[in-house]
Amino acid sequence: REDRLIAAYQPMVDLATGRVVADEALARLRQPDGTIVVAGEFIEAAEGINLIHHVDNAIARQAMGRCAVNLRDGLAQPGMLHFVNLSAQFLARRDLVMALLNDAQTYCTTCGVDFGPTKPIVFEITERDLVSNLAMLEDDLKPLIDFGFQIALDDFGSGYSSFLYLARLPVKFLKIEGWMVQNLLTDRKVRHIVEGLVD
Repeated sequence: REDRLIAAYQPMVDLATGRVVADEALARLRQPDGTIVVAGEFIEAAEGINLIHHVDNAIARQAMGRCAVNLRDGLAQPGMLHFVNLSAQFLARRDLVMALLNDAQTYCTTCGVDFGPTKPIVFEITERDLVSNLAMLEDDLKPLIDFGFQIALDDFGSGYSSFLYLARLPVKFLKIEGWMVQNLLTDRKVRHIVEGLVD
């Protein structure tokens, strides 16, 4: 209510070229004294008290607004992608999804770029937070996909049904679980698993 949720943007780099090709919007909480609290210190609590959809809503809108302004002002290339996390709690709220789509339509008309059927916003869903009812999840994602948003599966390899989600959901990007990436150079087994996922 006090508008203290803010987005911080982490660049995503193409390792072959060194060029920034995307960014990810990360939630931050600005304390009344101005100090910043990182997501790891409040996201779990927000999930536990069923407020995570408010965090998702605030950060997604900020990311879309920033995307539109940067494109309009020539500060970003049209090929730049913007990744934003969405929780299962948010996706299950059709009223919030439809309000987000309504705002997205406004942002798209103000940015001055015709993207056609595919928009530069990629919504990340985390594998370990996905619900067991995949049919319901597919239904929840459909309005976003129909609008042209893309879907990424985050923390791939951290849950139990990775390949089922890949087979059933229209995933465009796969973000491999961080522990596996950190250990692929020192653990032969992990390296082979990651190579297999990439292949």
